[in-house]
Amino acid sequence: RHHQRGDQIGGNSIHGDLYEFLRNSNLDARNFFAPAVEPLHQNQFGATVGGPIRRNKDFFFAYYEGLRNRQGETKTAIVPTPAQRKGDFSQMGRPLFGFNFQTGGFDRVPANKLPPSLLNPIAQNALQFYPLGNISPSLYASTVMATNNYDQGGFRLDHNFSAGDQLSLRYATSSTSQFDPLPIAGAGVPGFPVGDSMRTHSVATSDTHLFSPGALQALRVAFFRNEIIFGQRLNSTPPSALGFQYQPTLGLAAGPPYLIVSGYASVGDPITGPQNTYQNNYQISDSISLTRGRHSFKLGGDFSRTQLNLLFGIATNGFFVFAPFPFSDPFASFLTGQPVVFFQGGGQFDRALRNIMVAGYAQDEWRITPRLTLNVGLRYEINTPYVDTRDRMNEWAPGMQSKVFPDAQRGLLFPGDPGVARSIAPNYYKGLMPRFGIAWDPTGSGRTTVRAGYGIFYDSFTNGVGGPLQAPVSALPWLQAYQIPGPGFDIANPYGGPPPFGNLNFVKPATVLTVDQAMRPPYAQNWNLSIEHVLGKNYLLDVRYVGNKGTRLPRMIEANPSVYGPDVNPNNIDQHRIYAGCPGTPGPCDFGSVGLITNVVNSTYHSGQISLSRHFAAGLGFQVSYWFSKSLDGVSTFNVSGSAPTDVSGENDLAQNPFNLRAEHGPSLFDARQRFSISGSYELPGWKSAPRAAALLINGWQFNGIGSFSSGTPFTVYDSANVSLEGQAPEISGFYSSRPDLIADPNAGSHTADQWVRRSAFRRLDPNTQAGQFGSEGRNVVRGPGIANLDLSLFKNFAISEGKRIQFRAECFNVANHANLALPQNDLASPEFGHILESGPPRLFQLALKFVF
Repeated sequence: RHHQRGDQIGGNSIHGDLYEFLRNSNLDARNFFAPAVEPLHQNQFGATVGGPIRRNKDFFFAYYEGLRNRQGETKTAIVPTPAQRKGDFSQMGRPLFGFNFQTGGFDRVPANKLPPSLLNPIAQNALQFYPLGNISPSLYASTVMATNNYDQGGFRLDHNFSAGDQLSLRYATSSTSQFDPLPIAGAGVPGFPVGDSMRTHSVATSDTHLFSPGALQALRVAFFRNEIIFGQRLNSTPPSALGFQYQPTLGLAAGPPYLIVSGYASVGDPITGPQNTYQNNYQISDSISLTRGRHSFKLGGDFSRTQLNLLFGIATNGFFVFAPFPFSDPFASFLTGQPVVFFQGGGQFDRALRNIMVAGYAQDEWRITPRLTLNVGLRYEINTPYVDTRDRMNEWAPGMQSKVFPDAQRGLLFPGDPGVARSIAPNYYKGLMPRFGIAWDPTGSGRTTVRAGYGIFYDSFTNGVGGPLQAPVSALPWLQAYQIPGPGFDIANPYGGPPPFGNLNFVKPATVLTVDQAMRPPYAQNWNLSIEHVLGKNYLLDVRYVGNKGTRLPRMIEANPSVYGPDVNPNNIDQHRIYAGCPGTPGPCDFGSVGLITNVVNSTYHSGQISLSRHFAAGLGFQVSYWFSKSLDGVSTFNVSGSAPTDVSGENDLAQNPFNLRAEHGPSLFDARQRFSISGSYELPGWKSAPRAAALLINGWQFNGIGSFSSGTPFTVYDSANVSLEGQAPEISGFYSSRPDLIADPNAGSHTADQWVRRSAFRRLDPNTQAGQFGSEGRNVVRGPGIANLDLSLFKNFAISEGKRIQFRAECFNVANHANLALPQNDLASPEFGHILESGPPRLFQLALKFVF
């Protein structure tokens, strides 16, 4: 934001400001991938005012800010060519194979052309969602308008009972309304927009009481409410309009099914949503600060209670995944109406979740000598996992039969069963978090300071509900998820009869998303060592090392994988899962995929940092910084509601081999090894004795700049062909996690937007001769583009009178109009593999006017 708000204390004079920031596309540059300058209309405006109600006794501060944004977004999507729409794949440059269900092998399709008799009528209807390419036969670029309206405001009142007793009251509210034509986790082409809205309210009162010069108490009571309406469907085309014979399971979210075709743009409404959240949080905290000689003690405690009421739709309109099976090109599988996954959620999509947090802490700042200070602290925290008021959760316990629900599949337990906690993951009572820091002046001159610190910090995540936009675990029988492709599957009527959803119905085969009952809160150990030295009068040199180790970090694993054998193929994976529940029968099996949320990931981060800064003096201030770092982990993203799309994050959440999680250890998604930044402000010399008219023009100019540069972050190359046949959960991730063989350095050679990574560095596994095997490529071994950005601004201050001035700003972002490229397409099944299709913002301008009084 462009001003501080809510915590400014009024003085004995009225003060405040008015401001307006304006952006439009008149002077902007064209996005690297956009055919023309993207439209932009943005107004950001606001005001603050503060002052006395009664002199020296009562004060107020109030603020308001609004944002109106209309912005064009350009996205390039991979679409089928006109020939492919007709089943003609003769131009794709490699043979097209189809699975032979009689021999269990793959046969070449004659002339790479599908017979018209194989083209499915529903797929032909869904082709209307795919636009024709306008950049090339397989690439379609579009610029669509997104809107974002935002308002926030609030006030603060302060009352001084005496010089040592102050009472404060704060209130803040905000509201947001957005229209998103291309949601990140949604379709890759226009036509499936969503609407989002959010409203927040917070009120807090605090009392600060000074008992004596060495004893201060601070009591705070607060309430926060958050209302989020996220992912509202705006395309109301029902599945029946395409020829499907099943119905949506959530009336307010009726719309087209979500169709993922590996390597091509997805179409339809996102798999998750709507996501309606109503969150209430009640907080109380108290602390006392004591000064005794060389010791400064602080003791305190916190308590909070959270009510989290959710409505979270999951695949309510159906969700299909088309992969390189039964045809080696996923779009051929789509045209013939043969998905590898059909998935639909039903039942009770709401949850009423509750948790509490209790914490106490103590710290001591001990000034051992004038040159040495030691800070020691300890925090103890109990953060209970969320529980549902109606106990709608379950636990994955293979082989165990529930007594609460005797009709449930063997392997599902529920709150009320022996040894099962209401929250599945039990409360954790070992949350001790010691911290210490030291500051030492080795010379006594005050010009050199050595600092070191260490601390342990626990995360509140314990049972798969990490926040208001995370999906609750999909607990049968209340929330049911159904996956059924297999022999005889009919895309038009997936269930072969009435839908299986009903009250307390244990569907088969069940897709399960649940929590490891052995889960414990993740925690991080942070440490640092720094040396600061004052150079001359205004310069500071800072050299430091920063380290971090994360332990018990969460990830989702496939807990019910298929075990490969000579009779396993992508059409009968469920029958060969470890806990299928249907040995030797064609089904329906008890279980399909079981996504188990557990915490088995560790991470490490090491960084060397050096910076030189100049304190603003004589009209000049700046800071130059360089970081060299390395971050390693087993997974960098965690999404209970589904994996982040690989073309956005560069990584799939699931491990390639669920039996070998150690093979997933590698560079983190955010592992940019080198970063350099420079920022500064220069106040142009003025003419102090100039006449007033000349002074208004000549004086008060200030030039500012911020530059940031970093090396590229890594990503993983995938092959959605699923040659390993492990049955990893594409219904949860939307993407198989198989990797190819790495046969050459993928980072060698030149890199362009058209070919950032070479296909020849990888070898796809042969589904005929290498079925059941895993590729040799490691996780996140390929490096993406780096970032280079420079922002400049020019300020002009017009002094009107004592305490009043007008400030004019002209700001330019990405001055060099450098194309900061996104990650390339990373699925070898895609016809545009290695091709980058998006970039960051181009050069943009902003003008502002601010009146300060």
